[in-house]
Amino acid sequence: MNQMYANAGAIYGNRYLWLSELPSEMVTTRRSGSDRRAQLDNYEVVNTNDYNANFWTDSYRTIMQANTVVDFYSGETNISPDLAARLVAESRVIRANTYFNLATFFGDVPLILDRIDNLDATANPVNPLVDIYQAIIDDLIAAEPDLPYVYDSQQDQGRATRAAAQALLGKVYLQRAAEPREGVGSDSDYTEALNWLRKVRDNEGGTNYSLEPEFENLFGLEQLESSKTSNEIVFQIWRDGADCCDNGVHQHIAPRDAEYGSVQWGNLVGEVPFYLSYEETDERFHVTFLDTIQTSSGTKIYDVNNPGTDDFQHDGPPFQKWIDINSPDASSGNNIFLIRYADVLLMIAEAINEINNGPDDEAYEAINMVRSRSRTVPGTMPDYEGLSYNEFREAVFNERRWELVFEGHGLRDGHRFFQLFEQRVEAHPNYEMPQVPEGMEEDGGRRNDDVPDIPIDVTMENIRFPIPLDEIDTNPEIEEE
Repeated sequence: MNQMYANAGAIYGNRYLWLSELPSEMVTTRRSGSDRRAQLDNYEVVNTNDYNANFWTDSYRTIMQANTVVDFYSGETNISPDLAARLVAESRVIRANTYFNLATFFGDVPLILDRIDNLDATANPVNPLVDIYQAIIDDLIAAEPDLPYVYDSQQDQGRATRAAAQALLGKVYLQRAAEPREGVGSDSDYTEALNWLRKVRDNEGGTNYSLEPEFENLFGLEQLESSKTSNEIVFQIWRDGADCCDNGVHQHIAPRDAEYGSVQWGNLVGEVPFYLSYEETDERFHVTFLDTIQTSSGTKIYDVNNPGTDDFQHDGPPFQKWIDINSPDASSGNNIFLIRYADVLLMIAEAINEINNGPDDEAYEAINMVRSRSRTVPGTMPDYEGLSYNEFREAVFNERRWELVFEGHGLRDGHRFFQLFEQRVEAHPNYEMPQVPEGMEEDGGRRNDDVPDIPIDVTMENIRFPIPLDEIDTNPEIEEE
């Protein structure tokens, strides 16, 4: 059981974030050409990409362990029936969430729900996406009633709860409803999504989920540990950089020259057009990005208008999310927030807009709760009102971007809001950074990492990744396309 959670955590190291965020219009990399990160950024992923392959392997390793737990504790055991039922339920949630990721990234994948006891059982054909979604939903519905709303012991923090299953069900139904493949989802999925999400919003079972009063409480540089026990976190993967289980993100995000830990590669930054889309009075803008860093030579301030003369080693803005200022080396102990209460509210607003072909008071209340939390100056960032279906849909997409960037929702949301996603991803490579003012010397720090550096063509086909070559070579039931 513990190993299952450990492997589930391994999935959510940097590979998950790279797969989910680099294809979006929000995150880019200074890497180029055939580099594994650049492939994700430029929609040129090949089946030998090791981020892709390792994510696949870690996912099925987790699924195999979940299958073993479900099989073992579904039979006769020496523990109480209630505990056995809970352990099975936890395993079903982890298995469902893992398949949900595979469905997002790959589409049709092998569906393995039984314990594997011999090598013959490892040869499995791919199953259609409609079957994968149904298995995910079946697991979560079966698990939900056997899970506690809360765990009493601090040692049990991070385990799947009933609210986590409910929120994940809402997210899965919402995703299936918008799946572009014919015959997978239906409009009734929006109603199912809304019903499950309302249970979380309304704190069924006496839970106490709510928005943090300040966005900084979640992602401020000093709030890494306190954020882990926030009432806003509905479902998370517990990490601890000091003891064993860091998430492997910090060193890739920390700006070069910044005095955070011993390694700062600065491999990933924000795309400048996305950075410029925030309002100045939005707290999320100032907490999401790290504009000011301390270095051995003094303070450096990122200036998007003068990227060649600000002595900063990036054209794109560095992220503050995932920075661990107490990192002794390259590790980071940030928890992986899979579902926050803000996400739940925005999904409620989205589902209502789809059901009613336009927003109602409940939808406006949900989206404006999230928006108003980040308003730093009264009279700015006005609440949404009087919007059409399409206008509200774009507002939801924007709020999800500003609120949830670099939390693993980038590509998945892109599937649901495909036209908006496609337009922005394809437009950003055309952005040109300001030139160095005449008469001023460029500081030599340019990394050409403001936006992807080649034209991008986003299609319904390439928003999912190829099955890894390693799987094709070892599984006789799968052929290379």
